[in-house]
Amino acid sequence: MSKARLSSKGQLTVPIDVRRALGLSRGDTVTIELTEDGAVLRKARRASMLRGSVPAKKIPWKSARRAAWRERVERLARSSATPTS
Repeated sequence: MSKARLSSKGQLTVPIDVRRALGLSRGDTVTIELTEDGAVLRKARRASMLRGSVPAKKIPWKSARRAAWRERVERLARSSATPTS
């Protein structure tokens, strides 16, 4: 188990053994997930690293574009609707 001390500015230095285990290097981003027992520190994943992890739906471009516009029009109509008393 490693220990670290929080600075007066709220900064935390991650111990070298933890950085090595997580494959962290200068400039990397980490995520901190709160749990019931404390927190979990993980190396943040880039969105590009997730490519291909979820199967993509095969939707024709024209129908996807129409659906997006339809949703936008409906959302704008709902937001601009004035309540009547």
